[in-house]
This record gives sequence, structure tokens and C-alpha cells, in this order.
Amino acid sequence: MNKIIIFGDSFGDPDYNKKKATAWYEMFKGYEVTNHCLAGTGPHYSIKNYYDFIRNESHKDECIIIFLLSGEDRIAFPNTDPQHISHINWDFVADQSWFADNSKLVKEKEYYHKHRLEIDYMFKTMREEILWSNYKNLSMLWMNSFLFNIKTITCFISYPHESIYGLTLKEISLLFKSRLALTDNDNFLLYPYSLSDVAEGEKEAKDVDDRRNHLSQYNHEILYNNLNTFLNGSNNFTDHITKVSNNDFIYD
Repeated sequence: MNKIIIFGDSFGDPDYNKKKATAWYEMFKGYEVTNHCLAGTGPHYSIKNYYDFIRNESHKDECIIIFLLSGEDRIAFPNTDPQHISHINWDFVADQSWFADNSKLVKEKEYYHKHRLEIDYMFKTMREEILWSNYKNLSMLWMNSFLFNIKTITCFISYPHESIYGLTLKEISLLFKSRLALTDNDNFLLYPYSLSDVAEGEKEAKDVDDRRNHLSQYNHEILYNNLNTFLNGSNNFTDHITKVSNNDFIYD
């Protein structure tokens, strides 16, 4: 397994806030890393790239997949810039769409208002499917790790909209670990930390909105160390630092 292929959004996008920080995905040594992450996109966009991998990669068992699952309502609508689809949002409580206004996104705003009826119709029709989609994505990633012998790490950016029996992400991760042990499948990891929770916990830090991939250098290193620990056969993870003082928030 010498190839790492990464799918996801701004938490892994190599072009997002390029700083002196060394990002977690740049720390892997001895691997050929292919990074498909693109800021502003969601699972609907990333899963399409993953499908291409499943269809076309002839040596799947030589690959390691790292998949960052972001917001379920980030739908890749036709003829839109993938990086701006996150500005079209769905309110699962009010059952209506809304546009995150941005003065620079004139074409995107026009697109939203032109197709709002169709967008609302799609969301209402597929509401439950979208609501549960990240659990389905999670299940597919697990199944393929088993069927094709692909080492796979899945990280939730934020906790899915639909909670399973009120369990925390750590509890679900432990359930996966115990069930996988019964099947002798050590290929799969559900990362027990929500990356957006880690990022939110750093908000007391100076210049917090200017971080590379939303994370301080500390948490880039912890994320890498935890992922690398799993790749080396252990689940003995280090908790993320969720509060970083102004004096410690540095990139060099």
C-alpha cells in the first residue's frame, strides 16, 4: 500500500489558505499522495471522484483512501462551480433552501434564484435520502474496504444531521471497531473526532480564520499522527487540542 488518495473539502484542499503551516496531508512520507479535496464541495461531489477510483483503479488493494465527509446538503448541481455549491443550502427544519449571500458570487446567486423551484423540489423529494446520505456513504466506504481490501479512513467534518440513537461520534467509532474485530477487517477506521468541532474549539486563537485548512499546526500534526498510527496497525490516538492560546498559535 504505497498510494494515498484523499477525497474531501477545505479541510484537505492543498490550495486553501496556503501558509507556512505544514498540512496533515503533506506529512506522509514514502507514499504517493493524490489529493482530490476541493474547498466548498460536499460528499455529492467527492463521491463521484470516488466512483471513478472504484471503476478504474486496477490495484485497489495497493491504495489507502482518506475520505472527509462534509455537509450532506452540499449538492453538486448541474453547470455550477463545484467550489461554490456550499452557498446553496437546505434548512432541514424549515424544509426550504437558502443562499449564503456573497457579493462576489453574482452568477451563483442568479443561478440559485433561476432554479430555486427545481432546487426546492429536489430537496423535498430526496429529503430523507440526503438526511441519511453520509451514513450510506460511510457504509459503502466500509463495504468496499472489505470487498476490495482497501485501507480506508473516514472522517466526518461535522456530525451528520440525523443522529443514530443519540450516540456520539466516538461511540459510533468504537462500535465500528468492535464489529470490525469480529470480521477480522482491520482495513477501516471511522475517525472518532469531528474536524469541525476541533476547528471550532480553536476560536480563541489569534488569526483563527486565517488558518490553513481551518486547523492550527498543532492539530494538523495530531491529525497526521493519529492517521499514521492507524496505518501502522494501532488505534491508540491522541486527543486533539481544542483550545490554543494566542501565544502558541503559530505556523513556523
